[in-house]
Amino acid sequence: MFFPNKTKANGENGSEIKTEKINPGSFYYNFKRLGEKIRTILYILPEKKVSYKLRLLEKRVSEVNYVTEKKMYGHVETSTGRLSFYAGDIVENIENSKITTLKSEIKSNFEAYAVFLEKSRDRFPANTSNWLLVQQDIDALRINASKL
Repeated sequence: MFFPNKTKANGENGSEIKTEKINPGSFYYNFKRLGEKIRTILYILPEKKVSYKLRLLEKRVSEVNYVTEKKMYGHVETSTGRLSFYAGDIVENIENSKITTLKSEIKSNFEAYAVFLEKSRDRFPANTSNWLLVQQDIDALRINASKL
């Protein structure tokens, strides 16, 4: 499932991630997020819910890349916070529902997302607040991958 859509934002490892059409700062962004939350509620089977949340995590990675690339500094904190939340939520869902079939796939996705985000992090001077926020996402992905 890693980077299934190929509208390109390239990572240094050659991976690609879908670039979202509606991003933070857009008038329609809150409507997009509301629709995502409603769809999350509608999934009943744990594996389907985790698969959908993994797609949402990819969207959050794309959004962090977008706000760092466009220098939308006011959106970095909320975008990185959402990404960390989804990573932890996916692992929690897996642990609570005892899903074993998706673990290795999700672990490899988390690790690849962490590598992809290094490019976003490096758009900022080292140890500045925005650099640290993106680094926290990288760390959260790697920590959560180690739990799988």
